[in-house]
Amino acid sequence: MFRYYRTLIEKGYMPYLTISRVMQGPKLDREILECCYGSDAVGKSLLGKQDAFIRGEEIWFQDFLEDVKKNGDAKKKLAEWCSWRGSDVVLRQILLQLIQNNASFIPADVSAVCADKVQALADEGDPFGLYVLGCILEEGIWRTRDLGKAWDCYVEATRRSSNKDLTNLFYRDFCVNGHLSMARLPEAAKMALISMAIRHPEFPGRDPSFVFDVTEDLSTLVKWDRPGILLYLIGRVYEDGIGTLPDKKKAMDCYSQGGTYAPCSERWEKLQTELGRDDQKEKK
Repeated sequence: MFRYYRTLIEKGYMPYLTISRVMQGPKLDREILECCYGSDAVGKSLLGKQDAFIRGEEIWFQDFLEDVKKNGDAKKKLAEWCSWRGSDVVLRQILLQLIQNNASFIPADVSAVCADKVQALADEGDPFGLYVLGCILEEGIWRTRDLGKAWDCYVEATRRSSNKDLTNLFYRDFCVNGHLSMARLPEAAKMALISMAIRHPEFPGRDPSFVFDVTEDLSTLVKWDRPGILLYLIGRVYEDGIGTLPDKKKAMDCYSQGGTYAPCSERWEKLQTELGRDDQKEKK
């Protein structure tokens, strides 16, 4: 693996930065990489080539803005960064700017180039590009808000991404003030679909039956759902009857399993009160 990554960085491509961040532990990433890459003059020069190795990938967007400010031509620079870091890393950083509400602080010429790049990747059928474009269109950032087109992007991202896709990204949880959670691309696209259907009851192209289908797919993953986000979304589908008949008891079961997640506990209490009232009516 290290031989493969060394070959890549010798060609100027540095995907090992992401691996470095995932592996990060007490002296682990730096010592292993120095051992494998720093044993000769070539390896040492490669390690010292970019400060980003030490600082990590999270701040690269600020580096990119500085690069554009110094050298101009945002389109050319973004193409260079995509070539150097890979389109997935670039998309992840663009997504991070969007969901952290930093997009409005990015110069108009740069944001236009970023939006065009996301559009180009989406047009090529890149599932990650489709997901990010869906976020742009849903939020109305850098593009006119269009829920119907955002829905189409999420659907296409769902269809094109494999369940074996390990691409991790930030998922914005609209139920908890935009809290950021990590999710794999296939799950993030499906969660975005369900979230849209819950928060926007009507928009062009909305397909409740498809929402229920992806809900069924996600239901197999609830045992790994530590925060309770999946359980909340699934519960809302049953409670609201999206693509299926309303089933408040199934919804309550989901909410009770995700009780540590505030939205789940809130919905559970609400339904408990409603069901108690219904029982009293039946007795009368």
